[in-house]
Amino acid sequence: MASAAKTPSSYSDVPWFRRRWLVLIAALTVSPLAGLIAATGDLFYAAKDGAVKTLPANFKTAFYFLSAGWVINLFMPEGSASSILFVIGAIVLALVVGLRK
Repeated sequence: MASAAKTPSSYSDVPWFRRRWLVLIAALTVSPLAGLIAATGDLFYAAKDGAVKTLPANFKTAFYFLSAGWVINLFMPEGSASSILFVIGAIVLALVVGLRK
């Protein structure tokens, strides 16, 4: 369901809710929001050379899985092993997306 729109020419043209920083904050706090944003269009980041780049589809898929894990985690007992694994997975995903050049 990615949007057919082309990549914006400058990072200031990217809507604030499509920027990498917001999706990372959402992924670490309320993961379904990150999944919803990823499902409704492309996600952008500013490369080191100043160009606007689109996050690859595999990152969007990871946000979908993270969203599903968040919902499943709601029904797990606090401190369970799956809960701890979910938190570790969310942190690793945020680091990988955040450190992408």
